[in-house]
Order: sequence, then C-alpha cells, then structure tokens
Amino acid sequence: MRWNDKRLYGAATLALMVGGAGVFGGSRVDARSDRADRGQVDTAPVLREEQVRVGDPYTIQGQRFEPRDDNTFDETGYASISGAGEGSETSSGEGFRASAISGSHRVLPIPSYVEVTHLETGRTILVRINDRGPMVKDRVMDLSPGAARMLGMDGSGSIPVRVRRVNPPFPERAALRLGNPAQDRLDTPPALLSALKRRLIESGQPKPKDASFTPPPPRPVRPAVVAQQPAPAPVTRPGADFDDVPAPAPVRAAPRAVPRSAPPAPVTRGGDRFIIEGNGVRVVPAPRAGTVRAAPPAAVPVEPAPPPASYVQIASFSTEARARALADKVGGKVENAGTAWRVRTGPYPSEAAARAALSQAVAKGYRDARITR
Repeated sequence: MRWNDKRLYGAATLALMVGGAGVFGGSRVDARSDRADRGQVDTAPVLREEQVRVGDPYTIQGQRFEPRDDNTFDETGYASISGAGEGSETSSGEGFRASAISGSHRVLPIPSYVEVTHLETGRTILVRINDRGPMVKDRVMDLSPGAARMLGMDGSGSIPVRVRRVNPPFPERAALRLGNPAQDRLDTPPALLSALKRRLIESGQPKPKDASFTPPPPRPVRPAVVAQQPAPAPVTRPGADFDDVPAPAPVRAAPRAVPRSAPPAPVTRGGDRFIIEGNGVRVVPAPRAGTVRAAPPAAVPVEPAPPPASYVQIASFSTEARARALADKVGGKVENAGTAWRVRTGPYPSEAAARAALSQAVAKGYRDARITR
C-alpha cells in the first residue's frame, strides 16, 4: 500500500512539472502565444492600471493654466464638440475615437472622470477626460461626437454645462476605456438647474456666439413681514384714578352766537372736577366705589402658524415612467412639476427627521437628493 502511494505521488509530481510549466516557469503571455499557435483567439481585453498624469503649467492665447489633482472640482461653463480627426494622438497617448464617450479639459488630470450635465435639459452622463483643450477662452471643455450625441447635443453649437469630477467604480471606468457608455445617471431637477445657471452667470464666463442659453427664472420675492406695533399705553390724567379710561382729545366746535339774555356758559378749569358757576364753586364728587368702569381692550394673542411639512426629493425625471420606477423602489411619491416628474418621500414631522431621511438617500447613491417644503 505504501509503494502504491509513493508511485501515485511521483506520477502527480511529474504531471505538474510537465503540464504546469506554463504556470510556474512561463508567463501569461506565453500561455496566450500557445493558444494563438493552436488557432485559439483570446478576445477578453486586459485593462492595466491607468497611469494618471497631472502635467506642467502651460499657456493658451496668453492665459496661463496650471493642471491640478482636485477631487472636489466643480465648474460651470460652455462645451462644444471636438473637431479632432479619427486616430489622431491625444494627450494620454491614445488614438482619438469619435464614437468613444471622452472629452478634453485644460486643468484636470489625464485620465480623469467627470459627470457632465446639460443645463438646458438636465441630462447627465459620465465622460472620460483623456486630452488637453479646448484652445479657446469661451469654453471649458470639448466632447467627442459620441459623448455629445449621448448628452443630447444637436449640431455644432455650444451648450451650457456643469463639469463635476467623480470617482466611478471600476466597471464604469473599464466601459469608458473600451469605448462604451457607462450606466445612466439621474436627471438633474429643475430647481438645481436654475441654481447652476445663476452660478454660470455670476462666474462671468463669456458666452460663445453659437451657444444657446435660457436664463433661469427670477428668484421668488418673499413679501416683507411688517411687525405689529404695540398699542400705546394709556395716559393717566393728573388726579384721576388708576382704572379711569383715558379721555379722548377734546374736539373744538365752531363758535356760535350767544344771546345776551342767556346766562354765561360755565367755564371748566382743571378737568371736570371743579366747575365755576356764577360766583360760586361747585365740587363734582369722585366716582363712588363699586362703579363699573370700562377696561382697555386686551390684546388677543396670535398663535404662530405651524411650520410647513418637510419632504426629501430624491430625483427629478423628464418622463413619468422613470419617476414611477424609482418611486416604487424607494417608497416615494411622484409629483408633476410642469415639464418634470419629481420623486419625493415624506412628509416628515420635523427638520431632524427630514435630515435623517436625506442622509439615508445620499448613502444609497442619490447624491442630488435635497429637502423641500
């Protein structure tokens, strides 16, 4: 039995030495050459790790640019379609492919990945930056024809865009490197598009002559809240009781003719307590105890209006079907907002509850979620 074990062990060792030479002594390239010699073709691409380069500062048309590795890069501007020829060399050393979802930028590392948003439609796509440019001042990036077509650009004009650097997962990076599009992004809601358009206007970015740009609607003007002035405190006349109602200001009547035969009208001095009648003085007694006097009107307290309910808007779509699909997934509701369909969750009883729901939505990948009223 021991002899048989030794013979089996020796046979297994010999098989490994002969058949496993390609594993232990050779390389993956040798194995592929072997398959090629046998007429077998390996079509699975091998993607090596990308070498990211920042680059040195340079000047275009008198303007100096300094490339930087900024993970929080976020800008607005105008983009156009690249006019590079098919197969021409890019700054990354790769050949230009018109059908790829790629673009050029002046300061981002090569390669890097950005989400580009069309500020007129809200459409957002993932683009791979593999070239330097554009070489004009009134645009922030150029898109390959394939990327422009996916973003919804028609013709050769420029469009307003938002360029935001992201770090997508490896499968999406691999798809773009192979010339394929990445997974669809959620449409940007109209409220965020208006804010991005205002940021573009405030940045002073020059508008190209061939660009189409619809200004954002004006910000809603909230009516001014006028604070109610407190009622003036009653003024107590000298000698009056503390609970007397303030006497109204006397109204002077127009003088009228008095016949000589009529007795002279009594003259009032010092209020209504001392009245002079002829040659004598009549004292008007003070009000007796227990007399009911009118009390000043009491201020009616105004209860503050309850705070408006809070919602969390997950996303906004241009079609109702896509909005319904996401609402079913996150347990939200679909609301029509003109040309867009919003997906919201709530209402939440407090601001703290709404913020907690917002944090959960962002953690699940809905990075454009926000709190609304």
